[in-house]
Amino acid sequence: MSNSAQRGVPEQRNATTRAADTDRIQVAQLLTDAAAQGRLQMSDYEDRLTRAYAAQTYDELDNLRSDLLGSSVSPQGGATKPAPSMLLLAIMSAFERRGRWNVPKKLTTFALWGGGVIDLRYADFTCTEVEIRATSIMGGQTILLPPEVNVEIKGHGVMGGFDHQVSGEGAPGAPTVKIRGFSLWGGVGIKRKNRKTQR
Repeated sequence: MSNSAQRGVPEQRNATTRAADTDRIQVAQLLTDAAAQGRLQMSDYEDRLTRAYAAQTYDELDNLRSDLLGSSVSPQGGATKPAPSMLLLAIMSAFERRGRWNVPKKLTTFALWGGGVIDLRYADFTCTEVEIRATSIMGGQTILLPPEVNVEIKGHGVMGGFDHQVSGEGAPGAPTVKIRGFSLWGGVGIKRKNRKTQR
């Protein structure tokens, strides 16, 4: 540990300083803004997003946003500040989360004689690990994952279904989505889905 870190004084940022999770998340959000504004083609956006999550230094992060005017990366460091936990209910009704929204560290979903959709493809991750607790009773819900995230699934279906197989591998350093829960006479569908070229 350096003397400045021991004294609690932040170290000066330089190109080879190691980036923190918060810095990678910040760049991912800048790239999502640029894609939403049409300044990045979807294929370029997804490529840069994958590289942002895998970046180790500020130099790597700066290279990913250098041609996006008005964007900057400030060293964050420290612990991430995830969005508040969220509960989504569908009791003889429906819930839906699509488009740009902040994904919390903990998300609980419950469908009873109803259904819901959680679409993470255009969402902003506010932490590197997300836990989704999904329960469906005589109802159904679908969780859509972007190509780069990593996923861990532990769920059970009783006279219903709970997906366990998700095609494709996530990218190194990308957020991990842990999906837990069960379904009774219902279903929890989990699948990767590419982002659309035009939104």
